[in-house]
Amino acid sequence: VGVFALAFGLSNHIFAPAEAMVGPLIPAVSGLHEVDRGSLTAAFQRVLRASSVGVALACAGGLPALAMLVPVLYGSDFAAAAPLLLALGAAGAILTTGGPLSVFTMGRLSGTYLMIANTAALVTDVGLALLLIPVWGAWGAVIAISAGALVRFLLLLGAEVIALALPTSVVLRQL
Repeated sequence: VGVFALAFGLSNHIFAPAEAMVGPLIPAVSGLHEVDRGSLTAAFQRVLRASSVGVALACAGGLPALAMLVPVLYGSDFAAAAPLLLALGAAGAILTTGGPLSVFTMGRLSGTYLMIANTAALVTDVGLALLLIPVWGAWGAVIAISAGALVRFLLLLGAEVIALALPTSVVLRQL
């Protein structure tokens, strides 16, 4: 549990700078919905591109460096947290990239859909955790968290792609 807790905590700190942009987006996107709906598609693409770049930089530079430092900073007893950190970092990357998606969902006043996406992610996470943790321990928890993050991301992304009538190829290029 201690090894998992260390990896989970560190993986959350890596993406804090990228997650910091979500708060200021809320009034900006809400304002666009009220004043200039035509610019929402371009704004969505910019936000998706920016969050993807921030997450990619954190994954490419921050995660591997921190994973190598885990045994140095926390001792050899916690060396097993390094691979967990990398895997949880991937889940954190998905969640961080999904943060701006939730802002656009809220901007459309689709709180119900946001609740549905979060509930689906929770059900996925808890269901897989109950199945996998007894068998694979911490790795079962990593798989459960990652699957829940992916479900939330895909549901929110799909809803925004439909709402903005964006072709899938455009969205994939932005990501």
